[in-house]
Amino acid sequence: MVLLYRPGAAWTADPYALSPGRKSPLTLFAAEHFLGGISGYEAAETTDENPAAHVALVRRAPLAHLRHTLGVDSTDWTAARRTLAGTAHPLGRLEAE
Repeated sequence: MVLLYRPGAAWTADPYALSPGRKSPLTLFAAEHFLGGISGYEAAETTDENPAAHVALVRRAPLAHLRHTLGVDSTDWTAARRTLAGTAHPLGRLEAE
């Protein structure tokens, strides 16, 4: 039986836990859901202290992973894995296999 919903934040990790293959989840620290996105006129859904840095990280890390996986260039992926390993980085953690 597959559980379709689990209460709490843990359910967001289900795609990583339930999918086959190698996984590299990126966890952002102190980021909010919208990361400063604009969903309407004069809307401000975030009180994130550093949304631009979080958005930049969300942009860079998946692109680095994709370039590595496709064999284009692994430089940025190697740097991201080194920089975001553990909990030392203030923006997030990358758990790469």
